[in-house]
Amino acid sequence: MVNQPLLTTPTCGWVPGRIDDGIARLRALREGDLAVLDLVACGQAAVGPLREFLFARDPSGMFQPRSHAVEVLAALGAKDVLLDFLAHPRDVADPVEQAGEDSVTNAVARALVRWPDDHVF
Repeated sequence: MVNQPLLTTPTCGWVPGRIDDGIARLRALREGDLAVLDLVACGQAAVGPLREFLFARDPSGMFQPRSHAVEVLAALGAKDVLLDFLAHPRDVADPVEQAGEDSVTNAVARALVRWPDDHVF
């Protein structure tokens, strides 16, 4: 994958598809850490697509891409998205998928520790 600059110029805005590219790189596992940095740099524009990615179930049980999305959302201050995730537990019959969901849920709970208020505790 070719490394692209995050911004075209300060006045031109975001490179089209940069957030989608970052989310695709989260799925690639090997590039997850770098994708986290790129997505954080995208700012609040990344919150909506990351929310959608976080809430999407993964029957394979792969949890790392969604756990990386949790890191980005926490860094962007998207506490409401993380709380919403915990407020909507998923009913999963498959034990492999459930193990992945549990890992993502744990990542969300750990990320929320940075906001010690009544909504979290």
